[in-house]
Amino acid sequence: MIRCENVEQEERSGEEGIEEIYVWDFVRTISEVVDRESAVESLLRTRYTLNEELALNRQRETKPEEFGTFYQFVELCKEKATEEFGY
Repeated sequence: MIRCENVEQEERSGEEGIEEIYVWDFVRTISEVVDRESAVESLLRTRYTLNEELALNRQRETKPEEFGTFYQFVELCKEKATEEFGY
């Protein structure tokens, strides 16, 4: 299994304005994760609790920037889980 450590957030100026960039180390660990879906959830929980996830989804219209940051992290978790499980 993989998990995140040393998470740092940076802001960088680019052609499209200021971008939020996340830098971290992925660390392989042994766990009871047996499929891609549980891997995505495990990675997601390294940053967001279930209550935080539900709140962000509920407030996606009123806090679009926070939801965008959350969504980007979810997509990254999905990519890493797909690499781990090969599907």
